[in-house]
This record gives sequence, structure tokens and C-alpha cells, in this order.
Amino acid sequence: MSGSSESIFHLSALPQLNYLTGEWAPFNYQEDGNVTGISVELLESVFKNIGVNRSRADVRIVPLAEGFQIAQNNTSTVLFSIVLTPEREPLYKWAGPFTKASFVLYAPMSSNITISSAEDLNKYRIGAVQSSIENDLLASQGVNKSQIVNGETPEDLLRMLDNGQIDLWATGDLAGRHQMLQTSGDPNAYEIVYILSENDFYYIFSKDVPDTLVSAFEQAIETARNQKDEQGVSDYERIIYRNLGVGCAQQTFTNDAVVELVNTTAEAVENDASDTFRRINSGEAPYRNPEDPSLYAFVYDVNMTIVAHADNIQLVGENFKGKTDVTDKPFRDDILEGALKNGTGWVDYVYMHPVQTNLYYKTTYYRLTQGSDGNSYIVCSGNYKNCQNQSSSTASPEELVAFVEKAFEYAHIHGQETALREFNNQTGQFVDGELYIFAYDINGTTLALPFQPEIIGTNRLNATDTNGTLFIQNLIATAQSGGGFVRYLYEDPADNFTVKQKLSYVMMVDQDWILGAGIYDPQDDSAIVKAGTDPQVRKNLKSFVGEAIAYANTSGKDAAIAEFNDRNGTFVRNDLYIYAFDYNGTTLALPYQPQLIGTDLSGLQDPYGVNYTRVEVFLAQQGGGLLFYHYYNPARNMTLEPKMSYVQKVDETWWLGAGTYIEDLNQTTQPS
Repeated sequence: MSGSSESIFHLSALPQLNYLTGEWAPFNYQEDGNVTGISVELLESVFKNIGVNRSRADVRIVPLAEGFQIAQNNTSTVLFSIVLTPEREPLYKWAGPFTKASFVLYAPMSSNITISSAEDLNKYRIGAVQSSIENDLLASQGVNKSQIVNGETPEDLLRMLDNGQIDLWATGDLAGRHQMLQTSGDPNAYEIVYILSENDFYYIFSKDVPDTLVSAFEQAIETARNQKDEQGVSDYERIIYRNLGVGCAQQTFTNDAVVELVNTTAEAVENDASDTFRRINSGEAPYRNPEDPSLYAFVYDVNMTIVAHADNIQLVGENFKGKTDVTDKPFRDDILEGALKNGTGWVDYVYMHPVQTNLYYKTTYYRLTQGSDGNSYIVCSGNYKNCQNQSSSTASPEELVAFVEKAFEYAHIHGQETALREFNNQTGQFVDGELYIFAYDINGTTLALPFQPEIIGTNRLNATDTNGTLFIQNLIATAQSGGGFVRYLYEDPADNFTVKQKLSYVMMVDQDWILGAGIYDPQDDSAIVKAGTDPQVRKNLKSFVGEAIAYANTSGKDAAIAEFNDRNGTFVRNDLYIYAFDYNGTTLALPYQPQLIGTDLSGLQDPYGVNYTRVEVFLAQQGGGLLFYHYYNPARNMTLEPKMSYVQKVDETWWLGAGTYIEDLNQTTQPS
């Protein structure tokens, strides 16, 4: 009882504290005579959470040196936003950190500058505010003074960056973004290419402030960050959104890693749901990556109640049905709908980053699974997204194929004219980092080439690469044979058109034209590329489907469908089997999933967001073709695995397909 009384007594002292801050946008600064910024608004949220009748009007801006001096003299003072250093730590009491910020180098997105190490920095002119800490940080990285260009204000430096007077701008990550919002209006036109240092920021207290009050203050910060309101959004998210909007993240892991974590977590839930949820909520590996905490798992039940969350245990037990992100998107409802309809898929939304301060665009992969307790759960993990066109590391062959298949679907739905307009748009949805769609007609005339628009309309049938390879002819021939991979040399527009090895994937559209995309300096020994370029694998699939079509033409549709659905029939050979659909995407034959017969599967997506049934329908309508996607392997307990299929038209009412699982091909080619 005495402890409770003591706590109440100390909280009652909170209104009597002095609140001081310095001038450092966007965290704390003066605008139109008022103190404002992220940390000021967060302070008001703390006041609200603790129940104190104070506001930003009670905050005074002072020079930082003066604020430190006041806080050292037992004056019941709070000072913010302050970086924790070994020298400062014993002088004050600390609450936080409430945010992490970095001093970074910004470059225009269009410059395609890549900094691999500190040694690269001396290749560029780097701007920094005169006498700022950024100058010291650059010097500590070995940057010559001759390469540093000083400006009076951040606004001056941003203007110099836009005018090409400097190549890079050294500033705080959020301070830079704030200036971009004020000056250019489009912070996503710039990217962070190098991090000079990362720092945590705190509220500090003079030593005479009671520990219990500091602890209560710190807890109120955590409440502002993690506690969601009725809409499903925290105070902290709203504060960031008001001040900074939504940013782009540097991806530190691949979407493949996200899919792998979801699959690992789902299998664990299937084996022991209770223990898996306990381990997720404890933040154990692999459910929260210890090297990169932004890769973590979370799980909903089918009522949209969170049952496990590796990053924020405060959310466990809360129902999020109908709730939104800070932009009012009900993304969790989208996850639920997609999971119940398709089993797996991706959803995009806006969310806080566990490590960085900002709100970021996020894409989450989900998978519906049944736990060992007999209940259904939706297992999720996500990745923070690069902005459109941001230069990124080499995409995987799986991502390449998915990119092309999505473009193929888009072309069939929207028609050639609209599709080519979008493919040639450098800021459109089919230009993503190094990936972009190219297109040619079957005579070699260029239809889409977004980074070489001067070539549109020219015939390149006899064009060769530096090795003399007639690569356009190879692209067309491969597309006409059902689609597939082609290797050649080509200029990389993301690297000043440097000639590199290129691996492209192409598909035929309506027998009239082809489209494709490629990745530069691709990884060697990719299983999906081996399968796609193996002539025997392609021949076997086409032969198997051709045999089934001949059977259907001889025996009739009804008899053939019955035979294809018979697991003991002639067209089920372990995990190689014939499946059949009509052109609406309705299942006619699926021997290992008979419960889906008569079901419309046109909305199914694989982990890369490919609507593979719809792609198969379009391929079949134009005669036939190959595609890659992920599907459930009956030979391994219906595990979701990469698959290569060939589909072909039977007549105007239905089509057939058969596929081989890439993992099976790997096993058969391993040395004994």
C-alpha cells in the first residue's frame, strides 16, 4: 500500500517538472511561434497516458548546451531529444529510447549511386551543414576535406543535391526526410545509400527526479508506441504519419526469407501449436531473427485475434477484425479473406518498423494452416518495401518468373495497347529495380523497352550481343516453344548501361508477340533455371499432356475426367498427374484434392503473388505454354513447393495441365 502511495505521490510531481528541448527538426523545433515535432507530440501522449494536465505549451526551446547545464543542477528538469553517450550517461536519468535515428548519406534515386564501403566515399562530392556533427562523421570515415562541400542550411544542401552541385548529402535520416517534405515534396525521389552512424534518442531527467516517475514516464512511452486504439493504430504511428508520412525501407532480407519463415512457423504450429505460440511470444529464433529483428512471425486465428506475435506481445489476445493501418486500409481483413479463399498470398499496407523510426510500406505473406489443437490459424511474416524503381540487389529467378507471369496476365486482361503503354512507363508497375518488361513482335520489332525508348519500333531480329549471339531470335524461339529462360549479354540500365551477363525469362502472348524480363549477373545453379532449361523435362511434360489430350479426344470428356481423377488410373504417376479446368478456372480434375472439384480456383495466388490458375487459363486459350509457380506436393504431405507445369487446350470448353516439382528434379540429379 505504501509503495502504491509513493508511486501516486511521485506521479503527482510530473506537472511541476521543467520541460526543455533544443531545435532539431523533425523531432523538436519551433514553427509559427509554437513548439512542435515528433518528440513534442510523443510527450503530449505521455501526459495523456499518465493523466497529467500538461501540453506542448509547457515546453521551452533552449540552446542544447544550456539545457544540459540546467539538467545537471537538480532542477527537476526533463530535456529531449538526447543521444546516449558514455560521457553523458552518469550525469542524468534516462527514459527510452523512444526512437532510433541515423546519420546517413542521401542520393537522388535517379543517380543509381551504390556505396559498397567507406573507401567509395571519396569518389563523390558530399554536402554537409557547416560545423555540424556530420563533418566529424565523414572525417571519421576517411573522407578527404576536399570532397566535403559545406552549406549554411539543410535547404541549401538539398537544392545543391537537386542541381548536381553535390552527389551526396550527409544529414540525419529523418531530418533529411523532413527537409525533403518541406522543400521538394517528394522524399521518395531520394534514397539512403550509406549509414554513417545510428543513435538512440532519449528523454533525460535531472538526478533529483524520483526513479518511480522516470519508470512511469518510460512505460507511458511504450504504451504510446505499442498500444492500438479502436481503429487499430497507435499514438506513435499517428505522430509519425502526421510528421513524416510513409517512407521506403532498405530491404535487408529477401521475400524468399519471409516465405521460408512462414512455412517453418506453419509446420511448427501444425506439430505443436501451444509450444510454438509460447516460443513466438518469447521472441525466440527463428520466429524473430536475432540478427535482423524486422524479420519476425505473427499469427492470427480465423476470427482475426492475434494469438502470437514475436515483436509485440502486447497485441496478443486483441481482435483486429475491421481495424486498419494508419492510412485507413483494413489490411487484416484482406489477409483473412485471402487466406480463407486462396490459402496463401501477399497483402501490402503501412506499418511501423521494429528497428527504424519511420512508418514504412510493408508487404506480408500469409498462410492458412491447421494447428495441432485442431484450430485454423493464419501464419504471417512481412518485409519492408523498397520504393518503386529503387535500385535493389539481384532478384532471384523465382522473382523474375513471377514478374513476367504477372505482366503476361496484365497483357491478357488489359490488351496489347494498354499493356505496352504500361511496360514502357519508367515509373510504372512493371519497372522495379533491375526488373523491367521488354516486348517484341514475332518478327523482331521492338514493342517495349522502357530505358531505351529510341529503339521502340525498330526491328532487332538480327541483333547480336558481344559474343555474336542472336539473342532476339533466341528470345522469340524460346517463347514460341512454350516459354522459358535465355542467357546472353546486355547493358544494365541500373548500372550506367554496363554490359553484363543477363538471364531472361520470356512468354508468348496471343501467338503475335512476346514479353519478358531479365536479371543481371544471375546466381549459378538455380534449381528453377535448371528445370526450365532442361529439354528432357520440357519434352516429358508436353508428351504427358499430349497423351492425356489424345485419351480425352478418343474416350470423351466425361470418361477422361473420371480417369484423370482416379488416383489409381493411368494418368496419376506419383506426384506427376493430370489436372483439368474449364476456362472460368473451375476445377474438373484434381486427383489429390477431390474436395476442390467444381470449385472456382481462378483467384489462387502463390507466394510470389502470381494468379497461376488465371495464367494457365490464358496460356491454354492461346494453345499452350509453360509456367512456374508454387503448389502442394502430394508426395510430401502437400507441402507448398516450386513447380513447373505445361498446360494445353483440349477444345473450346476445357484444358489440361501437368507439372513436376523442382525438388524432385533436384533429387534425381544429385550424385549417388
